[in-house]
Amino acid sequence: MNKTEVRRLKVRRALKALVMNHNAFNIEDADGGRMDFYVEGPFGHIYLCQFTRNGFDVACYDAIGLAGDGWSQDDIRIQQTATELEILMNATVQKELEKVEAEVASL
Repeated sequence: MNKTEVRRLKVRRALKALVMNHNAFNIEDADGGRMDFYVEGPFGHIYLCQFTRNGFDVACYDAIGLAGDGWSQDDIRIQQTATELEILMNATVQKELEKVEAEVASL
């Protein structure tokens, strides 16, 4: 298996893990090296997230830190939940990548 095939396998398996473990939906592959998708949080808020092919990272737009005062409790909860989801999804992707690496090494 060459490097390109391994990378494609990693992307495929990472996205499948995000769908299976975090119910990712509406996966859009229109940004070149990035894929946008949505995840529903525990309080019903829909989070827009992005998966990068080159770094195999997941980022949620709502996880960006809130600066200054004047944020509602809902805004703060949404940001904190997005940060937690981002950490969980990155852990899921990392576990899947390790599985792929083990499979490739055994070939």
